[in-house]
Amino acid sequence: MFPKYKIHLPFDYIHYPLLLLYYNQWTLNSKPVGIILKLFPFVIPQTIIETIASKKTNLIKWKKGWTWYHSLISLMLKLLICRAIIAMIRIINKGKISVR
Repeated sequence: MFPKYKIHLPFDYIHYPLLLLYYNQWTLNSKPVGIILKLFPFVIPQTIIETIASKKTNLIKWKKGWTWYHSLISLMLKLLICRAIIAMIRIINKGKISVR
């Protein structure tokens, strides 16, 4: 009936971008320790929900060997890498951005 996707459209196009936006805004003026500590309120609930959904529903199917801590670490790394890229862009564009 519906085409099968290898991605989860609401997560990839709504949830994760908003999660990344909120995380970047919250850590805008944070030091490295604060940036890492502020990851946990974002990734722990996400990992818990993903683990429950994986066990109780057919919405998420993990490949053999993939567990909750793989999801936790991968989500943390993705947020940190995106945060670093955005920080570099801010440094490169410092003083060049119009706020009008």
